[in-house]
Amino acid sequence: MVDTVRFTWRGRPGLIIGVDTPLPDGGWAWRGVSLLTRFTVSRWQALAAGDGWAVTVFERTPFTPAGLDVYARTPALTAAQEQEVEAALDGLPAAQTFRAALFNPVHDGR
Repeated sequence: MVDTVRFTWRGRPGLIIGVDTPLPDGGWAWRGVSLLTRFTVSRWQALAAGDGWAVTVFERTPFTPAGLDVYARTPALTAAQEQEVEAALDGLPAAQTFRAALFNPVHDGR
């Protein structure tokens, strides 16, 4: 499965493309496809999901530290969805390391 990541760095938009491959013990291995990222692999897994949201955890790469992402179908979670995510994170040992660093991103409208 093709997996793209859009980001902004120093005010400039960027795009990283990779391919996700299922792992036998669960989760996925992401591998970049460009010259710069071809030898970069990041293992990740879905930890929880609800109505309109999902939580994943991923290991570090040479470009990013290990972390946790909360995905939503909309630019912001509703208050009820935030409560669902918090409740889900309470029961996930793999998420505890990252709880203190969670933040709401600023969207630029793109």
